[in-house]
Amino acid sequence: MVPRPRGRSAERAEPPVPARIAAALAVLDLAPHDRVLEIGCGRGVAVAAIAPRLTSGHLTAIDRSAVAIAAARDRNAAHVAAGTVAFLEVSLRDARLPPGAFTKAFAIDVNLFWLDGSAELAVLAAALSRGGRLHLIHQAPSHTGRPRIVDGLRRELAAAGFVIDRLDSPDDTGVPLVVVTARPPD
Repeated sequence: MVPRPRGRSAERAEPPVPARIAAALAVLDLAPHDRVLEIGCGRGVAVAAIAPRLTSGHLTAIDRSAVAIAAARDRNAAHVAAGTVAFLEVSLRDARLPPGAFTKAFAIDVNLFWLDGSAELAVLAAALSRGGRLHLIHQAPSHTGRPRIVDGLRRELAAAGFVIDRLDSPDDTGVPLVVVTARPPD
């Protein structure tokens, strides 16, 4: 967990960022001009951390839950008003994303990528720009659960033609994470 600020501003501070979101922020290696897609944005915690870093870039966040999208829009109202962030209530499978629109896409704890993500990976392959990257971060239920997630990710990404650049199970976070970076087929 990222520590909370102390003192007067602590009352207004966001809650600590969970380890899986901190891992996503680290692996994304954001540039100010990146065009980012978050799949399964939930209540917009990662969006709130990413948007200030995109001075000339943009973030599109999708989730199929209307409740989650409403909460994410509320949490990130200033970023939406500034035009830095857009939220879409849609599943990845049904999303109509412009071809080559995103330099980076990421998902945190979206199980379909290691279970059966063929249709969704096809959408991502088309939506990522040349040289774009997909980052998948999963928190396994236990350290012994990581191999099943790793095997599933390898299988699904390979079947969709993605090339894995990084597959890591960091132990320094205190939680059983799996972190994958992959590039779409040429």
